[in-house]
Amino acid sequence: MKLGRRIALGAALLFVGAVVAGAASGRLPVRGLLTFIQFRLRPDKVRTQQLVQLRHPTTQQVVFLVGTTHQYHYEDPAYSIWHVKAAVTGLGADTVFIEMMRDAVDAGRWGEGPVEMPFVAYCAKEAGLRVFGVDSGWDGGWQGRQGRMFEQVKRDLPASKRAVITAGFMHVQQFQRQLEEEGFVVVDWSDEAKRAVTDREVSRTWPPGLKEALENAIARARAGQLDTDPDRAADVDWFIQIRQQVLAQIG
Repeated sequence: MKLGRRIALGAALLFVGAVVAGAASGRLPVRGLLTFIQFRLRPDKVRTQQLVQLRHPTTQQVVFLVGTTHQYHYEDPAYSIWHVKAAVTGLGADTVFIEMMRDAVDAGRWGEGPVEMPFVAYCAKEAGLRVFGVDSGWDGGWQGRQGRMFEQVKRDLPASKRAVITAGFMHVQQFQRQLEEEGFVVVDWSDEAKRAVTDREVSRTWPPGLKEALENAIARARAGQLDTDPDRAADVDWFIQIRQQVLAQIG
């Protein structure tokens, strides 16, 4: 077996192990396993699968779901941070919901959350869109967290005509199910039409405020002031490291 294939296989096995462990602990949905592997091996294909459009037949509200891969957007040109920007700012939305704690967003601590979410937040702000945080702690496991996230979406969704929910890809199927239970219907949307959104040219400049927000989040983490879930306390060093890597790209 060629070295490249061995490396790819080894990486896939590691990812499978991580997701299986998460599923067994109740922190991740079992059905996310296949998507997790696909995102690492063929992100160019799965990025269209994780872009979903729903419409409510009565209110005519439209909701777009954009599934993300967290830190990998800064590493993988097949589904880069610029693809995410193209989607979030190119769908004609007036509101963006992000996977970040609501109190962090409300307090202006936009450097927290999964590392791509500060970028999404500041791109949305630069485009004049409203930004709401919907993340929740892990009380009650994955389903408990997901349920609370959707309750926060429902709180602010009525004021929006076209909204984008940007969250890790394992949330997409869950949000779709919850929206369908509220009467939304999935819109038939070809991969070609989706790629016209994600692959459109955008300004590859870092949005104003992002650098300072990441620096402030690092400072808060070092001071022990990071409001993370207690179960993730051991990840503070990683939280700092991954933001330092993004700051190195920003320059």
